[in-house]
Amino acid sequence: MKKSLRITGVLMALLMLVSCREKAEEPTKVLESHGVLLRVGSVEVTEADLDHELREHHGGRRDPATREQALDALAGRAQFAQAALDAGLDADPVMRAEITRLLSSRLREADLFPRLKEAASGKIPEERLGEIYDEQRELFQSEEKRQVAVL
Repeated sequence: MKKSLRITGVLMALLMLVSCREKAEEPTKVLESHGVLLRVGSVEVTEADLDHELREHHGGRRDPATREQALDALAGRAQFAQAALDAGLDADPVMRAEITRLLSSRLREADLFPRLKEAASGKIPEERLGEIYDEQRELFQSEEKRQVAVL
Protein backbone atom coordinates (compact mmCIF):
# COMPACT_ATOMS: atom_id res chain seq x y z
CA MET A 1 0.00 0.00 0.00
CA LYS A 2 2.80 2.41 0.93
CA LYS A 3 4.61 1.63 -2.34
CA SER A 4 1.54 2.42 -4.44
CA LEU A 5 1.03 5.67 -2.50
CA ARG A 6 4.65 6.63 -3.14
CA ILE A 7 4.32 5.88 -6.84
CA THR A 8 1.05 7.80 -6.99
CA GLY A 9 2.73 10.71 -5.23
CA VAL A 10 5.62 10.71 -7.67
CA LEU A 11 3.24 10.60 -10.63
CA MET A 12 1.13 13.44 -9.18
CA ALA A 13 4.27 15.50 -8.64
CA LEU A 14 5.26 14.78 -12.23
CA LEU A 15 1.85 15.90 -13.49
CA MET A 16 2.04 19.10 -11.44
CA LEU A 17 5.58 19.72 -12.66
CA VAL A 18 4.55 19.22 -16.27
CA SER A 19 1.51 21.46 -15.96
CA CYS A 20 3.65 24.28 -14.53
CA ARG A 21 6.29 24.06 -17.25
CA GLU A 22 6.13 25.43 -20.73
CA LYS A 23 4.49 23.02 -23.12
CA ALA A 24 6.71 20.02 -23.76
CA GLU A 25 8.15 19.48 -27.17
CA GLU A 26 5.48 18.58 -29.71
CA PRO A 27 5.66 15.03 -31.01
CA THR A 28 7.42 14.64 -34.31
CA LYS A 29 5.97 11.94 -36.49
CA VAL A 30 8.70 9.87 -38.09
CA LEU A 31 8.11 6.83 -40.25
CA GLU A 32 11.34 4.89 -40.25
CA SER A 33 12.28 1.35 -41.08
CA HIS A 34 12.86 0.75 -37.35
CA GLY A 35 9.14 1.04 -36.67
CA VAL A 36 9.40 4.40 -34.89
CA LEU A 37 6.08 6.18 -35.33
CA LEU A 38 6.84 9.36 -33.42
CA ARG A 39 9.54 10.88 -31.29
CA VAL A 40 9.30 13.40 -28.44
CA GLY A 41 12.82 14.44 -27.54
CA SER A 42 14.58 11.19 -26.71
CA VAL A 43 11.35 9.23 -26.17
CA GLU A 44 10.30 7.11 -29.13
CA VAL A 45 6.92 5.49 -29.77
CA THR A 46 7.19 2.41 -31.92
CA GLU A 47 4.77 0.26 -33.84
CA ALA A 48 5.03 -2.31 -31.02
CA ASP A 49 3.93 0.38 -28.54
CA LEU A 50 0.93 1.15 -30.73
CA ASP A 51 0.05 -2.55 -31.03
CA HIS A 52 0.19 -2.89 -27.24
CA GLU A 53 -1.95 0.23 -26.73
CA LEU A 54 -4.56 -1.05 -29.19
CA ARG A 55 -4.70 -4.47 -27.48
CA GLU A 56 -4.80 -3.14 -23.92
CA HIS A 57 -7.07 -0.10 -24.25
CA HIS A 58 -9.01 -0.43 -27.50
CA GLY A 59 -9.98 -4.09 -27.64
CA GLY A 60 -7.57 -4.75 -30.51
CA ARG A 61 -9.52 -2.53 -32.93
CA ARG A 62 -7.34 -1.18 -35.74
CA ASP A 63 -9.60 1.19 -37.65
CA PRO A 64 -8.05 4.57 -38.59
CA ALA A 65 -9.98 6.54 -35.94
CA THR A 66 -8.93 4.13 -33.16
CA ARG A 67 -5.30 4.16 -34.34
CA GLU A 68 -5.30 7.96 -34.30
CA GLN A 69 -6.82 8.01 -30.80
CA ALA A 70 -4.23 5.51 -29.56
CA LEU A 71 -1.38 7.49 -31.16
CA ASP A 72 -2.64 10.66 -29.47
CA ALA A 73 -2.63 8.88 -26.10
CA LEU A 74 0.89 7.55 -26.72
CA ALA A 75 2.09 11.00 -27.80
CA GLY A 76 0.70 12.52 -24.60
CA ARG A 77 2.46 9.91 -22.49
CA ALA A 78 5.67 10.45 -24.44
CA GLN A 79 5.45 14.18 -23.68
CA PHE A 80 5.04 13.44 -19.97
CA ALA A 81 7.92 10.97 -20.07
CA GLN A 82 10.20 13.50 -21.79
CA ALA A 83 9.20 16.18 -19.26
CA ALA A 84 10.05 13.73 -16.46
CA LEU A 85 13.44 13.03 -18.05
CA ASP A 86 14.05 16.77 -18.46
CA ALA A 87 13.23 17.25 -14.77
CA GLY A 88 15.76 14.57 -13.82
CA LEU A 89 13.20 12.20 -12.35
CA ASP A 90 15.03 9.28 -13.92
CA ALA A 91 17.70 9.82 -11.26
CA ASP A 92 15.18 9.80 -8.38
CA PRO A 93 15.93 6.79 -6.11
CA VAL A 94 12.25 5.82 -5.84
CA MET A 95 11.86 5.83 -9.62
CA ARG A 96 15.13 3.97 -10.17
CA ALA A 97 14.09 1.29 -7.64
CA GLU A 98 10.67 0.94 -9.27
CA ILE A 99 12.15 0.71 -12.77
CA THR A 100 14.66 -1.89 -11.57
CA ARG A 101 11.87 -3.91 -9.92
CA LEU A 102 9.75 -3.82 -13.07
CA LEU A 103 12.64 -4.80 -15.33
CA SER A 104 13.72 -7.69 -13.11
CA SER A 105 10.12 -8.89 -12.79
CA ARG A 106 9.67 -8.79 -16.56
CA LEU A 107 12.95 -10.67 -17.09
CA ARG A 108 11.82 -13.39 -14.68
CA GLU A 109 8.55 -13.68 -16.59
CA ALA A 110 10.35 -13.83 -19.93
CA ASP A 111 12.69 -16.52 -18.60
CA LEU A 112 10.29 -18.49 -16.40
CA PHE A 113 7.15 -18.69 -18.55
CA PRO A 114 8.82 -20.45 -21.51
CA ARG A 115 10.46 -22.94 -19.14
CA LEU A 116 7.14 -23.63 -17.40
CA LYS A 117 5.37 -24.03 -20.74
CA GLU A 118 8.06 -26.43 -21.92
CA ALA A 119 7.86 -28.44 -18.72
CA ALA A 120 4.06 -28.56 -18.86
CA SER A 121 4.00 -29.71 -22.49
CA GLY A 122 6.01 -32.86 -21.88
CA LYS A 123 4.90 -35.93 -19.97
CA ILE A 124 6.94 -36.70 -16.86
CA PRO A 125 7.70 -40.41 -16.41
CA GLU A 126 6.29 -42.12 -13.29
CA GLU A 127 9.83 -42.87 -12.05
CA ARG A 128 10.76 -39.18 -12.15
CA LEU A 129 7.55 -38.22 -10.34
CA GLY A 130 8.42 -40.73 -7.62
CA GLU A 131 11.92 -39.25 -7.31
CA ILE A 132 10.52 -35.72 -7.00
CA TYR A 133 8.06 -36.88 -4.36
CA ASP A 134 10.78 -38.66 -2.36
CA GLU A 135 13.13 -35.64 -2.58
CA GLN A 136 10.46 -33.22 -1.39
CA ARG A 137 8.25 -35.43 0.73
CA GLU A 138 7.79 -32.74 3.42
CA LEU A 139 6.07 -30.48 0.88
CA PHE A 140 3.44 -33.12 0.16
CA GLN A 141 2.64 -34.07 3.74
CA SER A 142 0.95 -32.28 6.58
CA GLU A 143 0.06 -33.13 10.15
CA GLU A 144 -3.17 -34.93 10.71
CA LYS A 145 -6.05 -32.67 11.66
CA ARG A 146 -9.30 -33.84 13.22
CA GLN A 147 -12.41 -31.87 13.77
CA VAL A 148 -15.08 -32.98 16.19
CA ALA A 149 -18.59 -31.64 16.33
CA VAL A 150 -21.26 -32.39 18.87
CA LEU A 151 -24.88 -32.45 17.83
